Amino acid sequence: MSQARIPYVYPPQGESEVADRIRARRPDGKLIALDGVLLNAPAIADGYSKFIGAIRNNTSLDDGLRELIILRIAALNKAEYEWNEHESLGIKAGFTPDKLKAIKDISNALLLYSPSASPPPLFNPLEVAILSYTDSSTLNIKVPKRTFEALRTALREHISSQISGGAHEKEPPEDSDEKVKQVEKMIMEVTATIAGYNTVSRILVALDVDGLGGYESEDGS
Repeated sequence: MSQARIPYVYPPQGESEVADRIRARRPDGKLIALDGVLLNAPAIADGYSKFIGAIRNNTSLDDGLRELIILRIAALNKAEYEWNEHESLGIKAGFTPDKLKAIKDISNALLLYSPSASPPPLFNPLEVAILSYTDSSTLNIKVPKRTFEALRTALREHISSQISGGAHEKEPPEDSDEKVKQVEKMIMEVTATIAGYNTVSRILVALDVDGLGGYESEDGS
């Protein structure tokens, strides 16, 4: 592991309640380099872990949609550490090498996934809408109304298809309170995932975690 711009802090098991809570969230119970830099400020590390833990484990987004967002942000922000950590999770969620390559190709940002473009064959309509929303929010902060409405429409259709696919469930009307609330919940979940993992990439790149911030051209500074 390469050094970051600040030290890695890895308290021994039982020495720090915050570090132990983060260990409990990690699948193998071990702290990673990102945790090491965050633990320079334990209160920040604790709040971060709870927020990201909720995004990872307590939303209605499936693994594929969540990893699509995270990997696209890693590509847009040139956060190599973030990409490396999540590429295997994308593969586990069913991403093919061609799909990963398309997610990493940012030459099409804010262009290929616009509502006026033809949907790329590697992505379904919901994924196209999420990529467009992720690109706009990450690169411009402001999200155009048509991009937002495209996401809303795609989520509504996604929820309808899930309900209609149930064995004994009757789909609620298009404008029912139940469906509207489901759509709005997922919009908030997508938005929070984008915001949360933009935070992650900015920490990783600014602090050159694991030496993967892309500072080689600055003669190691």
